[in-house]
Amino acid sequence: MQQHINGLSYKDMLISPIYYYQGKQVKRQTIVLPTPLSEKKGVVDFNKIDKSASDSSLTLLLVGDSAAAGVGVESQEAALMGQLIKNLSSNEIIVKRYDYLQWQMAAVSGFTSFDVLRQLYVLASEKIDIVIINVGVNDVVTNTRPRDWQAHIEAIIEIAGRKFTAKHIIFVGLPPMQKMPALPSPLNQLIGKKASLLDKRLYQLILNHQNTNNQLDTQIHYLAVSFAEQDDSKNLFAKDGFHPSAKTYALWGTQLADFISQAISTKP
Repeated sequence: MQQHINGLSYKDMLISPIYYYQGKQVKRQTIVLPTPLSEKKGVVDFNKIDKSASDSSLTLLLVGDSAAAGVGVESQEAALMGQLIKNLSSNEIIVKRYDYLQWQMAAVSGFTSFDVLRQLYVLASEKIDIVIINVGVNDVVTNTRPRDWQAHIEAIIEIAGRKFTAKHIIFVGLPPMQKMPALPSPLNQLIGKKASLLDKRLYQLILNHQNTNNQLDTQIHYLAVSFAEQDDSKNLFAKDGFHPSAKTYALWGTQLADFISQAISTKP
């Protein structure tokens, strides 16, 4: 029976020098892509003639790492927030219910779950309907312990619910990192296993919240995005072989917008 220590099998430990060497090579050779310039907040008017029957504004906050910040594409229009705004603005349920979309983004390349937690503490307190959290890849890369990861996620849920009185908190699942072209074998398999471990912790934690009484009156969601499940996964990554491509951001924005529209139209 193969035993595991902190997510590593004995086989992993035996070939750890290979992992170390490959990790150094990846860090040395991977292209460093910039974060596309963008405003940090904005308002989208749905240009409705009759605005008397709507709920006014849908407020949205995106917090997370480089993928949430749009690294991998040249403009924010092609990035996650741009694609999300585009899809929400054409969503029949959203446009019928709201006059405006007020959005803001607090995403920084390199952010871990602990960084996201700190970011939520320093943001101004205000009412936000939807808080989207995209984090985890850097926790994998920096070897965040599963119990610390879980503690950070719990704290993120607590502060997002209380500080922003969020109606919905949506956590985006971790991508299958083993499919990232920048990661050679066998390092990609190790990274993939670590990502899967944190993702399962995230999913189970959210499931536990959904099955217990929520004192914050906030609905917690897990969204498994089809990040690299297509036939040709290379087309879904940027030229650095690590970050999402424009195609992935488009898929991601569509799925997230559909998920949000379903969430706000479903009574808890």
